Amino acid sequence: MTDDTGEFQLNVPPGKRGVPAGKYRVTIRKSTVAPTNKEPTTFAEMEAQIRAGGPPPEPPAPKLGVPARYGDPATSQLAEEITASGKNEFVIELKG
Repeated sequence: MTDDTGEFQLNVPPGKRGVPAGKYRVTIRKSTVAPTNKEPTTFAEMEAQIRAGGPPPEPPAPKLGVPARYGDPATSQLAEEITASGKNEFVIELKG
């Protein structure tokens, strides 16, 4: 996950520290979720919703925020190498 500036940190399994040195394929996924319909908060709103046919439809599926090819290891073509020493900071630029 990234913060508001796009910075990220690798996640490692609980109890583990760091990532072993080596070359890694990088995948990136970003999705946005449309706001959901407001849940009824009063009895009158609940009755109106029932008269209108019950609960609102499911919200639409999340939309991809980056091209899908970056989310698949087979098509990403992004790679980085983690070294045993040093900061291991990366700038990853996505194109089209």
